[in-house]
Amino acid sequence: MGFDSIRDQDDAIGMIRRALNEGRLPHAYLFIGPSSVGRQKCALALAQVLNCEKGRDDACGSCRSCRWIDRGEHPDVKLLGPSQASRQISTQAMGRLLATVYEKPYAGRWKVYILLEADRMHPNAANRFLKTLEEPPPATLFILVAPHSGSVLPTIRSRCQPLRFRPLKSETVEAILKDQYDFEPEEASRFAQRAAGQVQRAVQLRDSGTLEFVADTLRALREGEDPFTLGETVVRRLESRQKEFERQDPGSKGASHSSPDIADGVSEEAKARVQAFYREETVEHLRMLLEWYRDAYMLASLESQSVLRYPDLQDSGVQGGTPGHSRRLLSGLRRIEDALVQIDRNLPPKRVFSNLFLQLRQLSFQS
Repeated sequence: MGFDSIRDQDDAIGMIRRALNEGRLPHAYLFIGPSSVGRQKCALALAQVLNCEKGRDDACGSCRSCRWIDRGEHPDVKLLGPSQASRQISTQAMGRLLATVYEKPYAGRWKVYILLEADRMHPNAANRFLKTLEEPPPATLFILVAPHSGSVLPTIRSRCQPLRFRPLKSETVEAILKDQYDFEPEEASRFAQRAAGQVQRAVQLRDSGTLEFVADTLRALREGEDPFTLGETVVRRLESRQKEFERQDPGSKGASHSSPDIADGVSEEAKARVQAFYREETVEHLRMLLEWYRDAYMLASLESQSVLRYPDLQDSGVQGGTPGHSRRLLSGLRRIEDALVQIDRNLPPKRVFSNLFLQLRQLSFQS
């Protein structure tokens, strides 16, 4: 693995190298940035560097310690993330992790604890972790991974050194899609432009068909489709995606069934997985709408396609038109942001989408 295998994160890796060379490694890092841009990979690479048996400024990748970390088998390098059921890092899981903190390293020089989605700690788990963070043991490094610093408890955040990870370059995403996911060249280029620098998002966009669905939805809105009918169409699409997830996820079949006799036979953990998937799909559809409106706003304001994430915007259903449209498009962006907040507050998706499409329709008639 090593730092050299991580792409487009020169600033973050440069700061880590300087800390290593100067012997000023903090006891805790907070790696912030979008998913699938190298945060977890960098955390594991740092764990390798600290425990590499050849002791260089980068991991050799071939010694016993490096191989153990590659395989997830090193006894001194531990990862913890949210459970599938609760989507939180539980107090019990945190307790099991912290029970080993004050023990000496078993096989390496450093103990490294990597907390994935650290913004999803249960409050009690966060308080328990904070006590350890206040009195960290020697030769121990905590690496917290989160989308942004504001999502982490302030008392924890203040005790970590933040490192920001940027979205990958479009050409980097494109190369990874071709090399590691067997995308055809044209397909890789198309989805890399729309992935916001995140490899997994490009893969999900291709496999889910969300990109085409949102384009069709925007086109239907432009052509006069009833907003409430469009809202129902989106919800049916979400429900279809949910059923597809149930078919592929062991143990969750029937979790969303309307019959209590069927749904009651499904574990609470499986139901939670299905609900989490439905929520993520709902947010993804709104994010796609948001990005499309962002492109339309940029097109109307700058009259240039060079800044667009979706170069085929004018064929999709939202057109920039003239710079005079900017105000309405900006208002549309704000309405979609409001819809995301409403989903976060657990409002019914059908109501959220129907009201959103009605507002977007009304904006199109404003002068």
